Amino acid sequence: MHRASKRLPVKPFVGSSDITALHLAFRRLLGIETFFGPTVAGPILGNPEPSTETLESLRNALFEKCSQSSFSGDQVLVPGIAGGIAIGGTLTIISSFAGTPELPAATGAVVLLEDVGESPYRIDRMLTQLLRSNWFNEVAGIACGSWERCGGQQRIHSVLLDRLSGLGVPIVTGLPFGHGEIQMTIPLGAEVQLDGNNGTLQFVPREIP
Repeated sequence: MHRASKRLPVKPFVGSSDITALHLAFRRLLGIETFFGPTVAGPILGNPEPSTETLESLRNALFEKCSQSSFSGDQVLVPGIAGGIAIGGTLTIISSFAGTPELPAATGAVVLLEDVGESPYRIDRMLTQLLRSNWFNEVAGIACGSWERCGGQQRIHSVLLDRLSGLGVPIVTGLPFGHGEIQMTIPLGAEVQLDGNNGTLQFVPREIP
């Protein structure tokens, strides 16, 4: 008799921004691990001379089996060490999933957050919605990417600290994923370690059959 594996393998599904909706649903309903990375029609891959770092990260994620990667952020907001699976994506999309069956639980996870073109007060509102819906309860850590055109880094950092520091988990921001000029590919669903003392995010992508 054929016995199904306990977890489905990673699938080479890549995208970011609004694609966060599919990442969340695939994770919650199918258990599939996917990649948060540049979209085909986006400004990076659509550029005649795309970022070398972006292309190399995408290639490694898709073709280098079990290659270990480490990314560095530009600021530690709350120190500490955390480990867990990586889930998340664009904050606007995550907050719109609050209260729906497609939003995977964040318990024990390292949550990835980023956004573009959202004012600090809107980011405050979305984080508050997720806090009040208890989605952040028992998260292991929070890793933030770019906050492009969101009102300045200092204002965003103030909002993140005000809303999330009470969770008592490490928070690192400025990691190279999201809507910035460099968009590294992050495996959602993979085991990661967030080092809130040195400001790094490390992970080992699962092998693609």
